[in-house]
Amino acid sequence: MSRNMNGGSLFSGQRRWMLTLVVLLAMLIPAAAVFAAPPGDAGTTPPPDDGVSVPSNICVEVAVIDWKEDPLEEGWTVYPTGPDGMALAAKGPDLDEDGDATNVATFNSDDDGLTPGTWTFTIDYSGLAGNWEPVAPYTESFDVELKANGSECYQVRFKLREIVEVIVTKIDATHKLLDGWKITATPDSGNYFAATKSGKTGADGDGIVVLRLTPGDWTFTEAPPSDADFSYIPIMPPTGKQSLTVKSAADDGDNQPYHIRFKNAVNHSCIEVWKVDEPPAAPENGEGSYDTTSTPLAGWEISVLRADGSEVAYEYTDADGYVRFDVPPGPYRVVEEDRPGWAPGTGSSSRYDIVVSNSADCTQVHFVNKQVPLGFTVEGYKLDANGHYGIPGWEITMEPLSKNGYEVDPVYTDGLGHYAFSLPFDDYRVPGSSYRVCEETRDGWSAHTPTCYVVNIPSKPGTVEVPDFVNQQIGHSESGKPDGPSKGNTNSSCRNTHTVKPGETLFGIGMGYGASPQSMLDNNSWVRARADYYLRPGDSICIP
Repeated sequence: MSRNMNGGSLFSGQRRWMLTLVVLLAMLIPAAAVFAAPPGDAGTTPPPDDGVSVPSNICVEVAVIDWKEDPLEEGWTVYPTGPDGMALAAKGPDLDEDGDATNVATFNSDDDGLTPGTWTFTIDYSGLAGNWEPVAPYTESFDVELKANGSECYQVRFKLREIVEVIVTKIDATHKLLDGWKITATPDSGNYFAATKSGKTGADGDGIVVLRLTPGDWTFTEAPPSDADFSYIPIMPPTGKQSLTVKSAADDGDNQPYHIRFKNAVNHSCIEVWKVDEPPAAPENGEGSYDTTSTPLAGWEISVLRADGSEVAYEYTDADGYVRFDVPPGPYRVVEEDRPGWAPGTGSSSRYDIVVSNSADCTQVHFVNKQVPLGFTVEGYKLDANGHYGIPGWEITMEPLSKNGYEVDPVYTDGLGHYAFSLPFDDYRVPGSSYRVCEETRDGWSAHTPTCYVVNIPSKPGTVEVPDFVNQQIGHSESGKPDGPSKGNTNSSCRNTHTVKPGETLFGIGMGYGASPQSMLDNNSWVRARADYYLRPGDSICIP
């Protein structure tokens, strides 16, 4: 083989030259292809990818869950209807890799023919056992605007609940059907995804109301018509409430409604109470005119107690100083609240023992009070953080900080949120003493200020201003657990707590736990504000 003058092969040089030529041609060919486009396409820009021209990547996943947010994996199908009004084949649940049903049905362009536009997805749940309906605001169908969405699927969902009818019948002792009674079904603890339902008998037939409930544990209660002029005694159930476990049709294989009944003995017996003041007598030889007429006293708490001291009911007098109680026949004690600055009038008392008979005429009770001189006033306001408007009906307490100090009863705020305590000037324990003024705590309200303040009483009669109590209302509990009555016992010395049942008394409860009357009173001091230390069903009692 011949070589060049440098000792290299001529063939090797030619090969390098040819390789260089190949590389240059490879670089020129793409450019030539661009400039060699057909004349009609010269300067034309390719159409943009606007998400419509490529329908092959449209995908929709439709999930189905129940009211408890558990997946529903059978008993339903979903079908889409396109912009042209044509419906695609319905699909049920997809299968997972193990061949088990899921709660999702998948539709796509390649297999099902989805195209861009507005599609209506509709669910058919007739295959589910029992009666079902969409959970509001869901409906049986909804629209979805579909566009090319790359590799991501649209995700939509239906939410359904099973409905079981509970037919409630209301009768009296003679089995007469009674209309207008309110029947309430409250979900028990653990039935978190259910809401309280109520209705009045007569709405679905004589003495009947039908409540549509989801499966779970429920408690049913009754209440008479708001304008009832009678009292009643529960016969069946004797407590006036009953529990029922509403089962799913899939669990018991039955799709029939439940039937429950409330039976009462109705009594037409009542107590009418009148509350007025006793004006002071006009002074002899006094100048000017004097008002010597009695004035009705509104907002005064009146309680009706049974012979054993347990409370039947309590109400507040209206603008006419009047309140009525519909009670069964029998002996009662009617008690008015004690208020600082007021005392029973001439010939009057703060409590009356009466016997009520089953008669159309109510038993009458009259309370007359007169004002007495006051020396010291402790006052303040209870305000809503929203606008600083006054909150009425809020209980405020004031307790002496010294042992055996002068005690006062709780008071309630008026329409302006104002409250006032009155202390006598002629009791040596009052001047210069210190008190703790506290607001009650209530479910659904959050305190923005301290719930208690310490105030000092001056040495001479006067007024003490307490800083404002400010609260803000908060949303209802998300736990779904029904809120019950609350008196609140957070005393760390309580070895137990007891929820009061009808007819129970403070000392009787203590006896059952082996606690002395004094210890029961010391650890439940709030009961001092009530006449005869009576209790109300639902009160929470500290057991020391």
